[in-house]
Formats: sequence, structure tokens, C-alpha cells
Amino acid sequence: NMMADMMTGADVQCPEVSSSDTAWMMTATGFVLFMTPGLAFFYGGLVPRKSVITIIMQCFISLAVTSVVWALVGYSLAFGSSWGGLGLIGNPSSSPLFVNLEPCRVWAGTRIPELLFACYQMMFAVIAPALITGAFADRVLFPPYLLFLCLWVILVYCPFVHWIWNPEGFLAKWGVMDFAGGIVVHISAGFAALASVFAVGPRKFLTEEDRLLAKVPHNRTLVALGTGMLWMGWFGFNGGSAVAASSRDAFALVNSTLAAAVAMVVWTALEWHHLGRPQLVGACIGAVGGLATVTPAAGFIQPWAAALIGLVTAPFCYGCVQLRGVLQWDDALDVWGVHGMGGFLGSILLGALADPVVGGVERSGMFLGKQVAASVFGVVYAFVVSYALLRVVGAVLPLVPPPEMVAEGLDVTIHGEHAYDEDHVVYAAQTRGPNFLAMAKAQAQARTVGATGSPSTSGSGTATIPSPLVVIAAVNEMPDNAEITSDLVVPVNRKNDDTDITSDMVMPVASQPSLPIPRPDSPPEQQTDSFSNDEEVKSMLLQIQLLAAKVDALIASGRASSTSVARALAGARAREPPKRGWLSSADLNRDR
Repeated sequence: NMMADMMTGADVQCPEVSSSDTAWMMTATGFVLFMTPGLAFFYGGLVPRKSVITIIMQCFISLAVTSVVWALVGYSLAFGSSWGGLGLIGNPSSSPLFVNLEPCRVWAGTRIPELLFACYQMMFAVIAPALITGAFADRVLFPPYLLFLCLWVILVYCPFVHWIWNPEGFLAKWGVMDFAGGIVVHISAGFAALASVFAVGPRKFLTEEDRLLAKVPHNRTLVALGTGMLWMGWFGFNGGSAVAASSRDAFALVNSTLAAAVAMVVWTALEWHHLGRPQLVGACIGAVGGLATVTPAAGFIQPWAAALIGLVTAPFCYGCVQLRGVLQWDDALDVWGVHGMGGFLGSILLGALADPVVGGVERSGMFLGKQVAASVFGVVYAFVVSYALLRVVGAVLPLVPPPEMVAEGLDVTIHGEHAYDEDHVVYAAQTRGPNFLAMAKAQAQARTVGATGSPSTSGSGTATIPSPLVVIAAVNEMPDNAEITSDLVVPVNRKNDDTDITSDMVMPVASQPSLPIPRPDSPPEQQTDSFSNDEEVKSMLLQIQLLAAKVDALIASGRASSTSVARALAGARAREPPKRGWLSSADLNRDR
């Protein structure tokens, strides 16, 4: 009768399935999926601008590759019947491609279809390996990453899930608890990230400028956007892990946001004290640390305990990040310090803070000991197996890109793309010869005239340039053997000497369709739209970016305030006005 109903399109009636639980879990599944794009934006804002596409691609490709691996064999290994009854791994023939998951078959102890449960757990599997990418940013080529991704999900992530979340797993039978992934996701990924630091090695920079750029987030707004998406997604990550629309899920949701809020406040206060100012990136990292740390305990504790976890998380993870710097471990985005150690801390605190009223588990010395033992075991397994996998993958495929590729940018050398349109103009200027941009500008101005019916000069006769999008369109149509000139790039917007130095003091490309191009060293009546040296265009935008990064580095290190940096730059202008309207590396080093 069930098959007949399915073939005729009739809705299958399943008394065991709760409509409310199913509706909530479908929503929670979408929330958890939303976290992977959020992680991509979060990481994308933290890396240098020439690595944005690379790390976003590494996160997004996990949505596809891990989903396929999970459907083929991952779900069976994780939640299938335990192979040999040992509680070590599931039978891979249990549910390949989700066979046997009929509409009315519910997951053990729940009232939702097991097929939905498999999809919900798929989203956890997707984000776990994506977390690791932040540790080896700028250091792994794409083909070996894909191979490592598949092997890691099968040999590290799926065993963790089977041991703790499958009722037949040996740690689950022993009494180890992990509500939403403190051990399964954060310890496994965080210590795999640490293993990658040692297996891949530190980043190698050809210039001091590249080293400075790697330390400064290139786009803090992307970091904030990613944090918001992650925080929202965590409502499904933790809030859905009771696998029911219940009061326990309500506790998990409230505990998650409370721990994140407290950790964000404390982390901001710590940075304010340490660096002399509150910083957006630090606040975002604090919130993510709070969310990661409360994850294993969210459905087992009272809200006061969640606030306590947030209070402890901030100084603990902040200290781990500082320790990583002292030890010179090149974990680029602090995956180990925030996710690995946060998950470790939260899994242990669960043993001391669990409340039977919330999750049916009572805190005790024995329970605490089991949590410590399971966490340490998870640390060792994740580190050793992940390190071995990377070494094996590196023996089969070239793993690390040469420094020249990194210096040019993995976005363009691996994927042939730029995250920002103006970078495409710079790349074209660097690679296509002396008259390229002049031809591009001429075409773009012709388009502007054709669109507006007016010439592309201002009323005073000063030459103008078209909008960036028009220029980019013209650049894309240029032949590869075209030549470059220097009359497209706008130099520094001049500010008063007492104005703080900010990145908006420079304009790589005009933001208005009809904007005069000033000559900073000439009176207004003598301003032209060309530079005396055609070679300047090949480095000007990069020099501007380096200047902004160096100023950020000075301020972030606590060695200077924005006001003192502004005064130093003003003094440099007074002593030796820059010929080209922007400050060189030598000027900044002299004033440092």
C-alpha cells in the first residue's frame, strides 16, 4: 500500500513521524547548510585579497564533494549498524545512497524520517573539513585538497560520529556525551588543522610586504558578515541537535547565543586592554569561540552555565591564540586556538556543568573523567591520522604551491579569477604590455560618450575616467598582446595633515562615471590625466594596498595610534613630498 501511494502521488501517512519535529528539523538543516557559506565569508575576509577566491572555493567545494561522499558511504560508516559489533565503524553496505531509508522509517529515539536525519547530519559533515582550511590558507593546491577532503571525511570524521553519536559506538556505550559536535566537529577539525600546520609547513614569503599583508585581514566587513551567518546557523547546529521541537532545543538555542554574547564581550574587553582599542575582528572571533565551546554542552546545561562557559572561553581561547604566536605555529586563521581548544574546553566543562533537568545527564567526577579521556583520545586520533593523511597525499600529488605562485596570488594562478574587479585591471597591467590600459580607457570612454551623449571631460577641461565596471568590461575585451599606459589609476586623495590615515585616502579606480583625475604635484590649472613614468601603473595599486596594510599593521601591533601614523606621514610629506602622490615602502619604514 505504501508503494502504491508513492506511485500515485498520494501522501504517505506515517503515525511514527511528528509533523512539528519534521518541520523544525528541515529548518534546522537549512540553518546548518547556511553556516558553510558563512564560514567562507568569515575566512575570506581574514585572508589577503589575492587568496579570497581560493579559500571560499575550498569551503564551497566541500558542500558538493562531502555531500557526495556522505551519500555514497559516509552515512553508512557513521550511523550504519556497527561492523562486527565492536562500535568502531559502521557497515558501509548499510545505506549506500540512502537506500532502505523509507518514508516512515524514523531515526532511533526520534520522530523524524531517518532520511531527513541523514541530510541534517550531512550538513555537519560538510562544514567539519571546511573548518580545517583556515589553518593552511595559502599553502595547499586544489587537487590534493580534494583528495584530502574525501579521505579525511571517511577516515577521521565518520569514525568520530560512529563512536559518539551512533548508539552502538563504543564511546556512546561508555557514557561519553557530545550534544552537537564539540568532539565530533571541533576537536576533530581543530586538531586536524594543527596537524596540517606541521605537515604542510609555514608560509614562505618572497617579500616583507607579502608577510605584512598576510597578517592583516583584507576585508573586515566580510568577517562581520560571516560571523552573523555563522551565529544564525548555529541556531540549527546546536538548536536542532535534540532532533525535536522541544524544550531541550530551546535550552540549546538560548545557551548558544548567551555563551557567544558573553564571550564576545569578554574578548572585546581583553583586546581593548591589550591593544588599547576594541576591534571588530576580535569581537567576531570571540563570538565564534563562544559558540564553538558551548556546542558540546548546549543541550545539557542551564543558561547560567552557558554564560560561565562564555566567560571562561574568551581568556582561554585568547591565550591559546597568543601561545600559538609565541610558538610560531603558522595556523593562519587560528583554527586550533578557537575551534580545537574551544571544543576541548567545552567537552570537559560539560562533565562539570551538566544538569539532569535539561538533558537527563548529571555532573559527577566519573562523568567528568570520561569527558576528559574521550577528549584527549579525540585530540590524539585527529592529529595523528590527519597528519598521516596529508603526508600520504603529499607523496602522491604536489601539495604545497611554490612561493612564486603564492606571491602572484593563488586566486589567479589556480583558479584564474580575482575577487575584486580592480585587481583584474592591475593584473592585466602587469602582464600585457605598455599600452593596454590606454586602449581600455579609450574604449571605455567611447562607451561612456555613447551612453550619455556627452564627452568624457569635466567643464574645466580636466580629463575624466569612466566607471570601474565600464573599464573592466573594456579590459576584458582587450587582446592579449595589447599594451599598457599609466593614465587610468587615480593617485592619493589629499587630506589635511591632522586627518587620520585610512584606506579611503586612495582611489585605485574612480567611483564616479565623470571624476577628474588630479595631479598631486601640479596646480589645478595644470593637472593632467597621465603620469610621467609609464612604469608607475604596474605597481601603484599594489603600493597603495601595501601602504594601507602597513599602516594597519603598525596600529594593530600597538606600536602607533592612527593619529601618530597620520602625523608621521604628514611629516614625510613636509620633508620630502612624494613624487607620485603616495608614500613608498622606504618612506613608511623611515617613519616607523
